[in-house]
Amino acid sequence: TGGALLCWGENEDGKLGLGDIMPRSTPTPVPGISGVESVDLGDAHMCAVAAGAVKCAGINEHGELGNGTRQASTTLVDALLPGAAVQVDVGDVHSCAVDTAGRTWCWGANWEGRLADTSQSDQYWPTLSTIEGGKHVAAGESHTCVLDDKGAVWCAGYNGRGQLGNGKRTTQGAPQVVPDLPKAMKVAAGGSFSCSIEATGAARCWGENNNGEVGDGSFSSWSEPAVVALSGIEQIAGGGDHACAIAGGQLWCW
Repeated sequence: TGGALLCWGENEDGKLGLGDIMPRSTPTPVPGISGVESVDLGDAHMCAVAAGAVKCAGINEHGELGNGTRQASTTLVDALLPGAAVQVDVGDVHSCAVDTAGRTWCWGANWEGRLADTSQSDQYWPTLSTIEGGKHVAAGESHTCVLDDKGAVWCAGYNGRGQLGNGKRTTQGAPQVVPDLPKAMKVAAGGSFSCSIEATGAARCWGENNNGEVGDGSFSSWSEPAVVALSGIEQIAGGGDHACAIAGGQLWCW
């Protein structure tokens, strides 16, 4: 609540931003940042937002840190974002942020077009997505989804499990709108699936469902949104192959 960033766990490649590669078994304050507003973790890197600046640490083989280099860092470095960020989300080997002007920026690995910039090239600094009016961005393992200011959800990247939600299994570097989706208020992305929350508290998920990630009571993957069997959802988050939500003051996972 004081705006400090604390991290713990495995620290290979310096992903905790503590200046070394030693693991931590208890929450440890990260130096060089205060007033943290948003933070998210990737496979081997992490990024946080403070006072509009995006700072990242960890592996940087594909430009995950967004500082124009491929050099890993055990301490936080500034992502070269042209605008002031309001939120950041991190995928497996890429990162994305939304700024105060509603622009969506992504950087890092761009296999299958996961950066939503219509290219297939890795980007070592933030590159502008073609999606306009972005309010919230969610980075999955190899895809990215953005909620715009009209409540529509756009997704780009790998689509072999239907995680783009457009009824197809074709990978797309250009953002695709999720059709027939009720107006969304929030969006989330897991490893190979995506979710959205409506104002009513209902949620819909789509994509890989081998382990029940979609939460509709089945184990069938969906290339179109399926209704999650839970109401009154306020927050939802996707992991590699599971999801969790807050509803009615309780934590639910599947």
